[in-house]
Amino acid sequence: MFSISQINLARAHRAAAEIREQAGRNVRFSLRPTQRNAILAPNQHNPFLDVSVWYVQHASAQKTEGYCSTLTETDFAEFAPIRHTATRDRSLATRALLRKALSQVTNDRTRATEWTFERGEHGKPMLGSAHPQLHFSCSHTPWMSAVAVSRTHPVGIDIECAQPRSEEDLTDDYFTSCERMALSRLPVGTRAQARARLWALKEATVKMLGTGLAYDISELEFDPVQDRLNSSREGFSRLSEMRIATWSIRNETQPLSVALAVGI
Repeated sequence: MFSISQINLARAHRAAAEIREQAGRNVRFSLRPTQRNAILAPNQHNPFLDVSVWYVQHASAQKTEGYCSTLTETDFAEFAPIRHTATRDRSLATRALLRKALSQVTNDRTRATEWTFERGEHGKPMLGSAHPQLHFSCSHTPWMSAVAVSRTHPVGIDIECAQPRSEEDLTDDYFTSCERMALSRLPVGTRAQARARLWALKEATVKMLGTGLAYDISELEFDPVQDRLNSSREGFSRLSEMRIATWSIRNETQPLSVALAVGI
């Protein structure tokens, strides 16, 4: 676990070292400072100060005795309809991590097994009315999942595989013409990571908004070089105060890109 408050232009390298130390030998991090996570003016509240991020590596999670000790019958019932065993196990491991993260953030005032979850208008998981100040977001890959918890602001997180993919990747359908052009101009060796980062930015933003499929992700346009929001259907005025951070992470076998979006 690491605190996003450590990620700014002045502390990026020190934070990377701290994260590597906490994460263990088989996970490597590289922070990518962006215009959106620069230090704010003195009179502005930095939403990153209130956000923490946790990871679970699925291969190790499934070998760890008692990893699901915080899960409830409700959790097992919720994910039971998932027929693919590995996907269901990943969902359960991430829910277990989420429960532990929420309790840690609240100094164990609520036990991990006591958290209850609801679904918003567009299906976004959220906490019950007893904890209106807490926000969370989860994202999965076959290798690792991420959980973000915010104490004050809406939050969205997404983690994506950064391995090279086919030029006919379906995610291209959700990129704007400007995004596709910017990606095509990048060196071939950096294109896969930029593509994964761009997709993660879009997903994290939609998760932060809580709109799900009601928001056409192709109408969000980012600069894939600067990781800066260019335009959106909602109008730049609504999202102009959103803060975003991106970084890369690598487990034993896979390079991964992570994006975080925090509302104001």
